[in-house]
Amino acid sequence: WVLVELDGAPAPMGANGKAPTLTLEGGEPRASGFAGCNRFSGGYVLEGDQLRFPALAMTSMACPDGMEGERAFAKSLGATAQFSIAGDTLTLSSADGDLLAKFSAKAE
Repeated sequence: WVLVELDGAPAPMGANGKAPTLTLEGGEPRASGFAGCNRFSGGYVLEGDQLRFPALAMTSMACPDGMEGERAFAKSLGATAQFSIAGDTLTLSSADGDLLAKFSAKAE
């Protein structure tokens, strides 16, 4: 998934003009991706339409571009409580139903 909207605004580009991403793997539920400067990974918990990212680890490089967007993206993942998928769009929302992030399906 490629981040297209964050906190109701177009998603900021990360370092080198690269868009933040999110990959969710089934089986042993693993989340990973690019947050804007750093890469992250960890588990996720999926129960019905509820989704949580309880313990994501992130590399700690400093980049001249992408850091502010990365902090906002990481905060949205931490606040995620629900998800929905409509067509090729994944939406993450808070427990209160506030839109946190929207993603577009990523071509493999």
